[in-house]
Amino acid sequence: MPYRVDLGAGQQVYIEQMGTDTAVVVASSGPGQQQQASSRFATGQWTKEPKVYLLDGGRNGVAIKIVAIQGQCFIQVFQGQISVQTTAGGDLQEMKMTYVDETPGIRTPPMRPMKPMEPIEPMQPMEPMQPMQMGQPMEMGDMSMNANTMEMHMGNMHMGGQGNSSAAAGAKNFCTQCGEPVQSTDKFCGSCGHKLS
Repeated sequence: MPYRVDLGAGQQVYIEQMGTDTAVVVASSGPGQQQQASSRFATGQWTKEPKVYLLDGGRNGVAIKIVAIQGQCFIQVFQGQISVQTTAGGDLQEMKMTYVDETPGIRTPPMRPMKPMEPIEPMQPMEPMQPMQMGQPMEMGDMSMNANTMEMHMGNMHMGGQGNSSAAAGAKNFCTQCGEPVQSTDKFCGSCGHKLS
């Protein structure tokens, strides 16, 4: 936020933080004319509000005290000249500052536009599942499943099913009602009495 100090006789000093710089503008206006001098100094980010002091009752201009991350410094304004000092010698009398909307003659550099985001590639839609047909293996992507043989393949993984017909012949049968093992020749379950088909 810019600050302004009125020095009298149509002269004002404007102070503004611009990033890590401090901008100082001295503006003078008289009958039919206006003059301006401006400077920017790499003072660092302010940590306190600046203060302005009249030096030696105005005989040596004004000193602006800047307290920043890198330390403190004084910007001296004297007879239209602007310079940076490490100390402010002489008698200091604090002056009143007022907030202003903008500093004349200083434009805040426009912000660089942000790089737009890269568009996100849409995901590949999943293949719709085929209606299940008894006796036919069901396939989806790299997965296939056969309900008749109770086999499932996914990538290089294989589950279930019988390796050969002799193994299938030795497979056990189970009651569909209670799950107990039954013989292929049984007509009824020996555990629950359920009729086997």
